[in-house]
Amino acid sequence: MNYILIGCLLGISAAITPGPLTALIIAQTIKGSLKNGIMVALSPIFSDLLIAPVIMLILAKIPEKITNILSVIGGMVVIFYGISTIYRRHIETKPTSTQSLYKGILINISNPHPYIFWSAIAGPLTIKAYEISVILSISFIAAFYFVFIGLAIGLVYLVHKGKDLFHSKYYQYALIACGAFMIAIGVYLIFSGLT
Repeated sequence: MNYILIGCLLGISAAITPGPLTALIIAQTIKGSLKNGIMVALSPIFSDLLIAPVIMLILAKIPEKITNILSVIGGMVVIFYGISTIYRRHIETKPTSTQSLYKGILINISNPHPYIFWSAIAGPLTIKAYEISVILSISFIAAFYFVFIGLAIGLVYLVHKGKDLFHSKYYQYALIACGAFMIAIGVYLIFSGLT
């Protein structure tokens, strides 16, 4: 099994799947700057440093009820950021890059998808790769993050370059769309946690 290829493919999948992180990347790039978007794009590295080890040791053994609770909490956080993006679109103060990084980390930690990803996909693959070679397991993780973060930063650059097109009303519409998308994802997360 080619773990580096699998890591790359998983990175592509994670990067192109719309979700709260994608919406936050777009919103922070539009509201802030290129650096703000890049900080959000980098946030999975930091949040996964907290999530991955814990998940590989614990989450596979806890009841589904806990993951449902995480989904509801994550949904509420994402809805909060969505509403805040819509209603604060007129505020001209730009978020700092540190604030953008913290928002990205919070979105990831409160989102059940990284937990599911690490417990059901990446965790088992990392362990299997580790059984073959430590370098192979590190290569798998590095390939995943290289592609995932690289594509996320590519999105930041595209949004940043297109920012000039966002004159006042288009800028407002883009932020409303990002906020609405985050609210929809949040509602989905809550619904999936309750069912």
